Amino acid sequence: RHAPPRAVAAEAAAAAVLGPRWLSLLPPLVTLGASVAMRQVVLAMLLGIWSGALLLNEGNPLIAGMRTFDYYFVGAFISAEHAGVVLFTLLLGGTIGLVQKSGGALGLANLVRGLFTSRRSGSLSTMGLGSLLFFDDYSSILIVGNSLRPLVAAVGLSAAKFAYIAHVMGVVLASLAPLSSWVGLQIGYIGGAYEQLAALPAVGGGAAAALATADPFLGFVRTIPYRFFPLSILAFLIAGALSGKDFGPMLDEEKRAVTIGGGGGVAAMEAEAAEEAEAAAGELDPKPGTPLRAVNALLPFGVVMVTAFCGMVYQGQVAIAALPASQAVEPTLVNCLRFADSVAALIWGSAAGWLASLGCVLGQRLLSLGEAMEAWTAGTKEVLEPVFVLLLAWALGAVIADVGTAEFLASALQGGLPAWSLPALISVICFAISFACGSSFGTCGIVFPLVGPLAWQLSGGDMGFLHQCFGAIFGASTFGNICSPISDTSILTVLATRCDL
Repeated sequence: RHAPPRAVAAEAAAAAVLGPRWLSLLPPLVTLGASVAMRQVVLAMLLGIWSGALLLNEGNPLIAGMRTFDYYFVGAFISAEHAGVVLFTLLLGGTIGLVQKSGGALGLANLVRGLFTSRRSGSLSTMGLGSLLFFDDYSSILIVGNSLRPLVAAVGLSAAKFAYIAHVMGVVLASLAPLSSWVGLQIGYIGGAYEQLAALPAVGGGAAAALATADPFLGFVRTIPYRFFPLSILAFLIAGALSGKDFGPMLDEEKRAVTIGGGGGVAAMEAEAAEEAEAAAGELDPKPGTPLRAVNALLPFGVVMVTAFCGMVYQGQVAIAALPASQAVEPTLVNCLRFADSVAALIWGSAAGWLASLGCVLGQRLLSLGEAMEAWTAGTKEVLEPVFVLLLAWALGAVIADVGTAEFLASALQGGLPAWSLPALISVICFAISFACGSSFGTCGIVFPLVGPLAWQLSGGDMGFLHQCFGAIFGASTFGNICSPISDTSILTVLATRCDL
């Protein structure tokens, strides 16, 4: 789900793009430049898509405008995986609306109020909840952001810092955890690289036997120590939370949050937040007199997590049972997650959470059925704008793939390298590609076929060096997920934390 909706071979892209290959950098550069200049992400993305379509349609601006909408934007809708992510987001948005209207979100805030006594404890508590949701980045970001968002202002924690913590914890832990929705795709890339290398004409004897018997999951584990970017940013996050130190623009945001709090401590900031909430009462605020019970948030979110995780295991078991005898594998937990359709499981989880929340509301007679459905509909409206941006991000990823941006970056930096420089250069390439595409797994899909043979050749068949290079790919590819404004997880973080994109 982190990959662009479609991609073309580098040769086909080179033949299709108008002008020299370096013009393939135009779509991401136009998007990023326009987003900074106009501070309008939707328009910036549309301009980026249009500029790519311009290169692919002989420079005809009218045809490029037509293809922007009837091909790339529509293409973002028709992918079954994308439709699943959109449906999951809408269902979870409706569930969140019910949780808010029932007073569950405020009840959860009351439950953990004792932990949120300072900015430091607020940061650590946010990290703690994120660590419990390690198995999927989407679930972690959306649940942490929406369940703890009412608390952070009370301790003077800025929306930017809260978004930073929720985003990093969601992406980094899912990328590193041996049991997550990411691990199957990563194992698949490693296994494919082993097969690619074993088929090389120069590989034979013991090297071929080692590749044939290499276990992709063990290879995945061996890459973890070499994933320097996610490990470093996680360490930086922990050190910052413990020390209370901030830097640069984040320090400015934190000072502004404390100033807005008025310097009167937690009680004063809570009172001011309550006054603001009362003044801006909306359709999702609990009715007067509604009991604020944490169970009305904990139960639905717990059902989402348990159902999604169990759904992944079930999906994997079904997929393993359907494999032909020649490809049969043991139905272990790791293999189940490897073969699972995680998007389908997330849809099941969000639907089950919606029904659980509806049952809580109706069972306690907090809302009538009509009021509950109105709250659910209002919750889905809250996520419509981010979903629209998410669709544009996928469309932009498609046009970036079609013009060959990532292939150009990778091929331009590929040849004539000493072995010692390769892991660092891989990291730089993956930083650039993932930032331009906003997709970690899209980046992996482009770089893995290039790096495998090159690392094997430069090291003389050293498996340790091969895993170091694979670790560099996986680690540096998460840069785009965390740092690119067109990343799907960046947009979901905005949705969950209400931090400005």
